[in-house]
Amino acid sequence: MNVFSVFSIKQLFLFLLFFSTPYFSFANKLPEHQKHWIPLLRFSNPYESCSGSQISTLRSVQNRIASRLSELKKNLGMDHMSYVKEHYLIPKNISESADKNQRYKQYLIRLQHTFAMMSDALSDQIHFHCKDSEQEKRCKNEEVSAYVLTYFGKTVPKIHLCSSLFKKNNSEMEETIFHELSHLAANTEDLIDWRSDIRQAPNDAFYIEKFMHKAVDSSSLQDIWHMNWIYKKY
Repeated sequence: MNVFSVFSIKQLFLFLLFFSTPYFSFANKLPEHQKHWIPLLRFSNPYESCSGSQISTLRSVQNRIASRLSELKKNLGMDHMSYVKEHYLIPKNISESADKNQRYKQYLIRLQHTFAMMSDALSDQIHFHCKDSEQEKRCKNEEVSAYVLTYFGKTVPKIHLCSSLFKKNNSEMEETIFHELSHLAANTEDLIDWRSDIRQAPNDAFYIEKFMHKAVDSSSLQDIWHMNWIYKKY
């Protein structure tokens, strides 16, 4: 049937506008590298193929991640340099360096940016797709618990969850989704060698996932401090 025999041009325009409007703000908040996926997600279920218990678990995880990102936003600031001096440089009698101090500040800015993008993505509706590890090849028979897909260098804004993910304890599950969220929101990569330039660490998803539970103090940043002020490649 020809659609124009049922709808006038005006009616068709109003119909499309009605169904598109709720997604305008969502599309504008997405990173540029993801906006072209909006048409594919417009009518999709945010918890595709997930059971009721899985949906309940995912909502709880999302709430805890949102709370953690809020904490990180408060605790990571430019005044953190004074904390480094007091708890690391002075006790270890390490001389300051303007270049290294600046590099560390740039690292903090990039880290804050990554967390901000993750927080923005989480404030919108994240899309999940639950899959059976035994049926989905990408789950590699439970060796993989979650993943995102990338086509032509573009990350699809949907996190695929293998059934093995729900066998993990809460901490492991939160870190896994935190890791995948960094891929989705900030386009991070896996296992970047940032030892020669700490400013690359915020682009490493395995580095980012550590912040889900570790406090923002020497326990989570001491490797960065060591790499920046002591590591011999500099």
